[in-house]
Amino acid sequence: MLQSIESLVPKRDFSAQLLPYATARDRFERGPEAHSFVRGLGLSAAIRMKLCWYVPPQDLGPVSAALNTLMVAARTQPGCISCHLSTEVGARVEVRYIEEWKAEEDLKVQVRSVRFARIAELMERATELPSIEFNVPGGTRGLDYAVEVRGGGSA
Repeated sequence: MLQSIESLVPKRDFSAQLLPYATARDRFERGPEAHSFVRGLGLSAAIRMKLCWYVPPQDLGPVSAALNTLMVAARTQPGCISCHLSTEVGARVEVRYIEEWKAEEDLKVQVRSVRFARIAELMERATELPSIEFNVPGGTRGLDYAVEVRGGGSA
């Protein structure tokens, strides 16, 4: 006779381990600096690129695979603190991607890179206007920051 999964696997309460993040969206909005590991390292997460966009469910696989490849490349770059990718799947798929850098100059190098151009290409699959935020010492900027850094003005 087959046993139920509940009898095979003891129930455990993971709620304390999930704090301070209640949901992936909370983690995205609060940022990784809220996590005790990052706080424990004494790192400032002030230099951050936060991207959010929606894609059709059939695009999730290719977009996730491409972003994972780009994240691996980012982690090898000087000044990279962390990269995060999360998705929320429903009738449409929300893609959230964050990169954190030690210094604004590290971020600028990345915004000028081919890797950033590939991320922008992935965002072109969005079903509605993407959210783009750059948290830099001068404040929070949008797409205008990327345009300036890539050669359209002074950042």
